Amino acid sequence: MLALVGHAETDRVVVCHQPVGGKFIATSLKGIAAAVAHAGHLQVDADVWFGVNSLRADVLPGHKGTEAQVADLVALWADLDVGIGKCHDDATARVIIDALSDVLGTAPTAVVFSGHGWQPYWRLSDDPGEEFGSEQAMALIRGWGNLVAKIAGDHGAKVDGVYHLDRVMRVPGTLNCKEPDDRVKTFARSCGGQPITVTDVQGVLDAHNIAEPNANGEGTSTGHALTSQSEERRDGEPFSRGRLIARVAKAPNGKRNNTLFGAAKDAVKQSDWDTDMKAALTDAARKAGLPSHEIANTLASATKGVACKPFFPDPDTFKLFLKNLKKMTAPQQITANRPELYDAKISEYVASRYLSTFCHSGPFGWMHWAGKRWCSVGEPLVTEAVRLGVLAFHREETNLFQNGTITADRLNATTKLLSANKIAAIVRLAKGYLSVADERWDAHPDLLNCANGVIDLRTATLRDHDPALMLTKLCPTEYRPGATHPDWDSALEAVPEDARTWLGARLGQGLTGYTTPDDVLVLLKGDGENGKSTVVGGLLAAVGSDYAITLPERVLLARPSDHPTELMTLRGTRLALMEELPELGHLNVKRLKIVCGTPRLTARYCGQDSMEWDATHSVFVTTNYFPRVDESDHGTWRRLRALDFPYRYRKPCEGIESPLDKTGDPGLRQRLRDGQDKQHEAILAWLIDGAMASYQNWRVLPAEPASVTACTAEWRGRADHILKFLSEEIVFDPGCYMAATDVYSLFEHWTKDQGHVVWSDQTFAARFAAHERVKSAGIEKQIVRSTRRGQTLVRPRHTDSALPKQFHAWLSVRPRHGEDDFDTWVEKRR
Repeated sequence: MLALVGHAETDRVVVCHQPVGGKFIATSLKGIAAAVAHAGHLQVDADVWFGVNSLRADVLPGHKGTEAQVADLVALWADLDVGIGKCHDDATARVIIDALSDVLGTAPTAVVFSGHGWQPYWRLSDDPGEEFGSEQAMALIRGWGNLVAKIAGDHGAKVDGVYHLDRVMRVPGTLNCKEPDDRVKTFARSCGGQPITVTDVQGVLDAHNIAEPNANGEGTSTGHALTSQSEERRDGEPFSRGRLIARVAKAPNGKRNNTLFGAAKDAVKQSDWDTDMKAALTDAARKAGLPSHEIANTLASATKGVACKPFFPDPDTFKLFLKNLKKMTAPQQITANRPELYDAKISEYVASRYLSTFCHSGPFGWMHWAGKRWCSVGEPLVTEAVRLGVLAFHREETNLFQNGTITADRLNATTKLLSANKIAAIVRLAKGYLSVADERWDAHPDLLNCANGVIDLRTATLRDHDPALMLTKLCPTEYRPGATHPDWDSALEAVPEDARTWLGARLGQGLTGYTTPDDVLVLLKGDGENGKSTVVGGLLAAVGSDYAITLPERVLLARPSDHPTELMTLRGTRLALMEELPELGHLNVKRLKIVCGTPRLTARYCGQDSMEWDATHSVFVTTNYFPRVDESDHGTWRRLRALDFPYRYRKPCEGIESPLDKTGDPGLRQRLRDGQDKQHEAILAWLIDGAMASYQNWRVLPAEPASVTACTAEWRGRADHILKFLSEEIVFDPGCYMAATDVYSLFEHWTKDQGHVVWSDQTFAARFAAHERVKSAGIEKQIVRSTRRGQTLVRPRHTDSALPKQFHAWLSVRPRHGEDDFDTWVEKRR
């Protein structure tokens, strides 16, 4: 790509990258090969750019350079973003590229798709002997930018003012991470255009009456100035998006976060918080100098609990919306039986005729059928549909008047419908007419909505997408029964062979809208480089974020007094995966019993009322360490199962050091996440097979394999203090008993030796009595006398304190001594 746009092999190229939530980093390198190699080694989860133009050698380390430090203008470019206030759609962007090519007399040299728009590049060739310095280059690119804005404006589009010599372009093949939840892969295409001279470009600018600007952009043509994200988006509204965005972009240092917070709050108050507004405020905050992670945190805080509605959910939805509008507003056979024009009557007529693909819901607001699912949309989209519908209705009424079918009074009354107040009233009243009860949304636990239809998980049959099902979630993968792939087979080799079917049934059951029938949380345990993340990453990518989410660790590790906000992430979720618990993390058992086993959950966002919903999730946790579990009762441990990933995958350059070492495939994880070769179809088919298995025998899941039983026992042996104390310090002996104070004293000393926090006497007594090993051995606590017959009082060695005549005692136990350990060793030797 660098060579295509005019870089020489030895040019100095800047490579910029910014990890999600991280800092912007620039590196200046000598030569195309060095720049490409450096970009290839950057982390995948980051935005990566090349500088469009070559640099001088005097750029400071870590800086991408300024306009004055650019050595040469190698190409012209245009930045054609697709969306509201930009280019309407991809087709509009391509028309503008064609128009620019016509005025230049050649097609682009190359076009980059940046993930959210198109960036054509026309290579420049130097005029022999022409003096063309930095000032002239700045003036030329500014003038070209004004021509781009003029031609875009002729096609009803706006473009950003990004015509500076230090311009960067996205590296083809990398991800556009501007929206962390909607990352898009960039690509480039060579278009075969020929290089053009600077003289030719100046001639084109003169021919289109573009006054020659200076380096600061002064002298632009009138009527078509470059626009920016901060311009007014919607004219005539009391609430001005443009003013909010401009305020953020111009915020002084020290007030940038507060200004951004206030702007987002204002948008929420005006019910104007959609993806377009979010993107505009994000861009404005970046221009003001705020780092990306601060922007994300500030916006999340200001809009917590408020759904960010897509103004246009995606290009396909927008195209479908336009197609439906065209059908609904097409001329129809006109009859004299026309609706009454009262608000109550005309709103019903407009809703039934022009809003057939819309409905309204309390939790979601306005919804639009996008062909595969219902999408939440902003009210401006509905208002536009009503506006076009009312215009079509008015045209019909005008024809009726011309034919003498209706009176002038009727036509005048119809004309009043065109006012903004009437349109707003129709939209407002249509909410009731098009209202859908809350409980109808996503109310089919046995169905999974995927890219090519709706799967009945009970039978693995596929049906067509159906708006009557009221599904809002979508798995982005197509269902191909029986699909397999070597990459997924390789990933599953990280799982013990006896546990693969069991894990498939567990994960498949998680795709249903039912909670886990046995209330079990599955812990996927491994020491690192063991394949867990490869398996989980593939699952999350194949299932998609509508049905599978990554849980914050505080859902299970939070203190009992913590706010229950994190529980809101479980609302409507099916597969809930928590990745990589921290070392020595303490499992909150109260929260565990709420998350795993409570059929109806209650939680709330900060500052909002509590909400209730039916639980639909199944929880899986990946970790390198067993979390700490203080409780030892059956009610806790019946909810916990652990699956060990026993292998260690070595890099090709590393040696095999143990029988559990395997040679890994460095590209496997990324291939499974990308799914470019139908890996996702294989993963989904495997999950559906598991879901069907979970429905067998009345949704009772298969018995756990030996590897799971062993791993769970190891975890409990490490985490269960009572069990470990019993095995190391106590012997069950029907002929003996111990004073309760002696048992607690023994436990207290043992706990301190282990480095654990000492429990109170009451806590120990309750947990000791409730432990299943104690209960199964018939151990009881009673009030006894020191003269008790039939059993012998046994006290720990080196205990000098006297006992009262009557005291609490644990029956059928005694302290473990050295000879007991010897006897155990002898028994094992036999």
